[in-house]
Amino acid sequence: MVLSRRNSMSLIETNQGDVEILSNNFIDKKLERLFFPLNLMQNLVLNPKYIIKQNRIKPNDVFNKFKIFLSMVIFLAVFAYRLCEVIFDENLRRYGSVKFLYFEIYSECFVYCTRSVVNCIVNLVQSKNFVAFVLTYQEIHRILTYEHMIKFYIIRNWVYFSIVFGYYIIVLVLIPLIFERWAFHFDINVFTYIILDANLIYTIALLKHLNDKVKQWNIEVVRSPHRICSERMFQVYVQIFECYEIYKNVVQENVS
Repeated sequence: MVLSRRNSMSLIETNQGDVEILSNNFIDKKLERLFFPLNLMQNLVLNPKYIIKQNRIKPNDVFNKFKIFLSMVIFLAVFAYRLCEVIFDENLRRYGSVKFLYFEIYSECFVYCTRSVVNCIVNLVQSKNFVAFVLTYQEIHRILTYEHMIKFYIIRNWVYFSIVFGYYIIVLVLIPLIFERWAFHFDINVFTYIILDANLIYTIALLKHLNDKVKQWNIEVVRSPHRICSERMFQVYVQIFECYEIYKNVVQENVS
């Protein structure tokens, strides 16, 4: 990952390519409001990416890391319980023709549990890179910002938030009403799916914001052909590329 030197950002690159975050990383109020719905969503599912407190952003502390680990434990425990239910279900064991069902359930547990572990590792190990992403995006946002679009971006992030929690709230309300019974383990099962969906929506939202900056960059370059503006736009282009590189490294280093 290549990070340019900027006085307004407290980022330095180590020899190994990791980003070291210093303590005085200020974040603009507007950007904090912009990312608030996404950060709230991640905190509600016990998967915080970083900490924003008193206008400063920093990597996860011990408490946040504990929440991330707890979410993984809950996830794995739920799927272990579901697996035990199937294994010791007498009704299923009577029929040898349902082996395909066992295979499907085992495969599902393996895939989802693997995703949970990878997600936990990403949030624990890559918190500094998430901070680097936000700070780099902030530099882009300071130059490529259409004031009339800020409210739209905030509303769009709340829509992402509503999509995740709205859908599952409806499920949690309708299913007990339809079957006229309430089951605690069903609620916990739903929570595990919220964790994965929230993480997916978070990634989509960040990449969508970056894509919007690319479109704004193209517009500004066409409008501002002068040399000074071109130099400034080239620096923004480098920063946009850095954001993509940071997020690519976050994903690839934990999947490969």
